[in-house]
Amino acid sequence: MTDYQCKFCDSQKTQEFLVSFNTHGRYIINTKEKFSIRKCLDCDCLFIAPIRIDQDYYDKYYEPNYYSGGVDSGIIVKSWTFVYNLLFKKREKYILSYFKDKKSKISILDIGCGNGDFLAGLDANKFEKNGVEINPQGIGLCREKNINVYEKDVRLIDFEGKKFDVITLWHVLEHLEKPLEVFAKAKEILTDQGILVFQVPNNKSIGFKFGREYWFHLDSPRHLVIPCKKTIFKACQKTGLNIAEIKNEFYDYPLDLLWSVRKSWVRIVVYPLYPFFKLLSREHLTFCIKKK
Repeated sequence: MTDYQCKFCDSQKTQEFLVSFNTHGRYIINTKEKFSIRKCLDCDCLFIAPIRIDQDYYDKYYEPNYYSGGVDSGIIVKSWTFVYNLLFKKREKYILSYFKDKKSKISILDIGCGNGDFLAGLDANKFEKNGVEINPQGIGLCREKNINVYEKDVRLIDFEGKKFDVITLWHVLEHLEKPLEVFAKAKEILTDQGILVFQVPNNKSIGFKFGREYWFHLDSPRHLVIPCKKTIFKACQKTGLNIAEIKNEFYDYPLDLLWSVRKSWVRIVVYPLYPFFKLLSREHLTFCIKKK
């Protein structure tokens, strides 16, 4: 693969689309660092190129407090914890809707499980919980929650024939250098009736159209790829998978659109009617994928 080849569909038909700087959500970390965001002319994926992904990259852009944000207490943290627990329960309910007739436990593998909060919140009577994480801090936090965690790139793990009913990636796919290989691995380790569920930023959103380099979900250079519906459709075609459902979970990241358009004239229209535009903006999408 060349540096300028699409990181999702491998197409060589790409062109520079945008120059960004080091950002994380609403925070501008360093405007002096410049990153070329390229667009694939075949699948419409956006990706950073060229960029070298090695240990120095992880050490520089994923700080030791990445999973804690450096904040350990306070009313704000408690409030967000409450909100996230509600969100996790909603995700659990959604997954269970695909396994209404299953009598045994549902085996789940959460790739990029982070601090393990999502897995920890699942009903232990209904789920057999497993995670994949490469960050040492995340691994330690998962172990504290008694979660079985694999400490390696999922593409390199030998699961010894083990299959999973559910594989999830919650805002993880965009951090991966070779997402198509993860799709292929997921197909290999999913049960025949299993589902792959993931949430990703959507580069066709209102926030990106008007926010550009200030888009909340750009997060360069941590987000190596930013897909859209067309990107995922083509990835499924290449790996023998099908899109079963696409959800617009607008209630997740409730202020992302607000921060995305803060430098654009469109904020004059968006802010007074924020709930309406947030509902339509499709800043990120949740996909449910099944085997063909």
